[in-house]
Amino acid sequence: MEIIESIRAEYGRLDVLVCNVGNGTALDVNILLEERWSHFLSSNLLSTTFLVESALPLLIKSKGNVVAISSICGSSFVKGAPVEYSVAKAALNMYIKSMAFKHANSGIRFNVVSPGNVMFEGSTWHNKIKNDKELVTKFISENVPMGMFIEPGAIADAVQFLASDNSNFTTGVELNID
Repeated sequence: MEIIESIRAEYGRLDVLVCNVGNGTALDVNILLEERWSHFLSSNLLSTTFLVESALPLLIKSKGNVVAISSICGSSFVKGAPVEYSVAKAALNMYIKSMAFKHANSGIRFNVVSPGNVMFEGSTWHNKIKNDKELVTKFISENVPMGMFIEPGAIADAVQFLASDNSNFTTGVELNID
């Protein structure tokens, strides 16, 4: 993978890999079933697996760690979430947990951060609020444990913790931020 080769050439090592590619936006119902599954699996699972596999030699060398961004949809039912998205995130969670056990002896740590409903400009929720703020507010208050959106900073804090020496003995963990 080109980015991993660039890191190897410039730095010679990789200490932390944060895999934050994904998309849970519902697709048009007219899109073929095979295309729907391919889209969600590619963007939410395979993007991470290919990157991690490419980075393994550098991660082994540095005894680094991987933090993948998943979703609460991967570990519990979330009303309104596309089924294909939820399944892809569940597969991502299992991939990371399996890699944690597979590579424990090499010193690499693998963990997952699973956010709930995140609010930021341009997000699905941001766009939904523009269309019907009352409906979104009602949904969040009835379906989210703390009754509010998560801010991206809370996710960054969780990633920072898992990537730091403060979690030296933490691997194969899914940390829900919800």
